[in-house]
Amino acid sequence: MAKDIRIGILGIGGTGGFFGGKLAHYYKNIDNVKIVFIARNKTKRIIAESGLRVESIEGDFTTAPDLVTDNTAEIGVLDILFVCVKSYSLEEALLTYRNNLASGGVVITIQNVVNQAERVKAVLPDNVQHLEGCAYILSNTIDIARIKHKGGPATVFFGNNADIKEYKWVEDIFVKAGVKATLTSTISETIWKKFLFISPVAVATSYFNSTIGELRDHPEKIYFLEGLMKELFQLIKTKGIGLEASEIENHLRFLEKLPENGKTSLQLDIEQGKPSEIDSLLEYVLKESEKHHIKLPNYKRAYERLKETAL
Repeated sequence: MAKDIRIGILGIGGTGGFFGGKLAHYYKNIDNVKIVFIARNKTKRIIAESGLRVESIEGDFTTAPDLVTDNTAEIGVLDILFVCVKSYSLEEALLTYRNNLASGGVVITIQNVVNQAERVKAVLPDNVQHLEGCAYILSNTIDIARIKHKGGPATVFFGNNADIKEYKWVEDIFVKAGVKATLTSTISETIWKKFLFISPVAVATSYFNSTIGELRDHPEKIYFLEGLMKELFQLIKTKGIGLEASEIENHLRFLEKLPENGKTSLQLDIEQGKPSEIDSLLEYVLKESEKHHIKLPNYKRAYERLKETAL
């Protein structure tokens, strides 16, 4: 790594806190890599005073970045911006910090959406490269500046659908820090594959207000979840995404590996009266199905119930 690298982590929640925490922990004594946590209010203050606490099945640690701030002047020029804000904040966040990106810099977006590229293209400058991404992890914020990683493989994928060789250095930065990161030239299929899991599971856990264990151990609930997956797969095939129907069974088996008391972020946000990703995880699916004249009765049934409580 010849040049100095400056990396911003935007969104210090369950996902950004875990992966950003791993980066900060590893690179804290390496002079040519600087990690900036972009955080505000109490999160900024507590991290500055006491660091970020990550409690993980892979091992607990407390770490601090080289800088924690939300001030664009203090952030400086970033070579990589790793964006882990909720999907409803994506455009606003990028508009705020896009001028901090170096020419030729890289933005990696990790949201529970499948239309990252079109959304990001509208707000990023032309001299910045966008890598779409997704993460497989069950990790939540349990207190300010305190992350609980409960399960899942803790992997992150990013890339584009073209030549990716020029971004190998980005993958290397994550891998050296102990992050299970994969650069891929088929990121659209990877994102849709993840979406085939996360959207139905988030919708089902929220619809029944059930933990992962309660969902998978109840015949009626697991039948409803499988119905959601089959409906979403109809849309996936209609859109020409190269996934096989066997992914549904793979996802149902993967559910068995998750902790019984686990909850999805959509479910937690609804429970706590916070803004949620119902628009990207549920409404988007229904709108796309209407465009393609596909009926999704389970998704519609869930939406009718959840739209009254989700913000």
